[in-house]
Amino acid sequence: FSMRELAKRLDVSPSGLYRYVANKRELWYAIVIEDFKLFTQGFRLIHDKYIGTISFVELITKIGVFFLEFAKNNYEKFHLMFLSNPPSSKKESGEFERSMNSEALDIMYSIVSKAVLAKEIISQNPKHLTLSYWSYILGSAILLSPTYEYLHSDTFLGKGTKSDYEHFIVNMINTLFVNK
Repeated sequence: FSMRELAKRLDVSPSGLYRYVANKRELWYAIVIEDFKLFTQGFRLIHDKYIGTISFVELITKIGVFFLEFAKNNYEKFHLMFLSNPPSSKKESGEFERSMNSEALDIMYSIVSKAVLAKEIISQNPKHLTLSYWSYILGSAILLSPTYEYLHSDTFLGKGTKSDYEHFIVNMINTLFVNK
């Protein structure tokens, strides 16, 4: 698509559209930032609801389940946020690109750090553990996505359902990093 086509669809002038975003790349970042706000809000709600009432590992598990549910229920957003690259641009990064942040990952890091301090999780490096956990959940969400539907058919590794795999993932979150 072109920015002119988009302006026409939005019933605004091209110059009006360019008042908000400089190019396709900035538009991509503006959309992704809004999607990450929704994603991060879910992390925050779970954190605020359960912090102090359950173990940190249980809190990490609840956030992991939310991550998987977000990916399943908002696949287009998930795909844009985690699986697509922004359009290229020869211009300097714009306001939206510069304002991207990692708040959801920061929340996860805070919880993992507290779990390490509480000795619920063994780790010398909470940052590396957080990134490993994030990678595990993100990879699992990708494998559960429509793109990899064939993995859950009878033709790949025998019988098994997406639901079986989801339960396995949640159980693994509980045991993968726990201090035992």
